[in-house]
Amino acid sequence: MDASTVYNNIRALSAHFATERAERQQRRELFAADFARLQEAGFNLTGAPVDHGGVWESVFRSTRPICEMLRTLAHGDSSVALVCAMHPVVLNFWMATAQAPSPFHKAWDDQRRSIFQHVREGAWWGTMASEPGTAGDLAKTKATARRGPSDGTYLLTGQKNFGSGSGVTSFMCGAPATGIEPSPCST
Repeated sequence: MDASTVYNNIRALSAHFATERAERQQRRELFAADFARLQEAGFNLTGAPVDHGGVWESVFRSTRPICEMLRTLAHGDSSVALVCAMHPVVLNFWMATAQAPSPFHKAWDDQRRSIFQHVREGAWWGTMASEPGTAGDLAKTKATARRGPSDGTYLLTGQKNFGSGSGVTSFMCGAPATGIEPSPCST
């Protein structure tokens, strides 16, 4: 599926969502069925580069088309569009960094391959970045990332206000305290 096809699918889905606008604006939760339909439409492929079966080409070539998809989707359901915006944003780091410096080449390639395979299989990414008392300022977060019990795993601890897409996302990425490297996503 290419970006043009995904856009056309999103346009049709958004038009359908718009017919339910009054009911959708009263919702206080996300519906998994909406995200299943978005996956069928191909939107989750905005989180994988073309060479890994997605539709993302580069920051320069893909930002405008993805934003247009989100703008179009927002006409049908702005809350769903906001959650969807997190997916390519969170994954942009892995998409835009094709290669890691030595000696991390293999580990980076393995991680990218795994992430993009999950994207193709329908996984969604979201964020958990805010904490009480930070007013959204990531530099004020007290959460920490620590190595997990098995090699290559990390645990993010701390109090979070919300997770963008909680309940429908497969993976959440959090922001650890200043001075600690960003933690990998967790399920």
